Amino acid sequence: PARNFAPFIVMPNTVQSFYVTLATPDIRYRNIEEDYPDAKEGDVYFKNTDMEIKVGSSVGDYPMAGNYFGPRVWSGSIHYESDRVCETDSPSMAPVTQAPTLRPTMDVVEEPDFGDCTAIGSVSTDLAGTTAAFGNMFTVSATDEPLTITSLEFHAGNEEGTAVQAKVYTKMG
Repeated sequence: PARNFAPFIVMPNTVQSFYVTLATPDIRYRNIEEDYPDAKEGDVYFKNTDMEIKVGSSVGDYPMAGNYFGPRVWSGSIHYESDRVCETDSPSMAPVTQAPTLRPTMDVVEEPDFGDCTAIGSVSTDLAGTTAAFGNMFTVSATDEPLTITSLEFHAGNEEGTAVQAKVYTKMG
């Protein structure tokens, strides 16, 4: 949930790595080899105008001890905000004066109001994964604008209504 997540920024054309883990083997992921036998870690699995989510791996031990299985796709959602370039209406073509005024005026011209240009987005990978592990590693890249990742959701195999304590580690690269 967003209340338990410290937002952070992913700069354009950089890679941010994630490791989401539980103390139990309940994080669901998708074994992408079943549908895409040539897939490998680092391939782009999902892409929109704001980001790419890349194929990663699952982690077979807690804490991370060396059993990694790949290629795997993280099952969940990334919630984010993006500052996009704001567009204004096209300038009007009329009325056009014949010549500049002779004397400047002292009228104050207000800055245009571009409105709120923060785009709030959410992307989700499919929840087709039924295989579980202690963790999942994947990477995200911002495309043209910085992204503020505001929260993550993941697919877990625990009983509905049961609380899950996850740890999320992230680093650039």
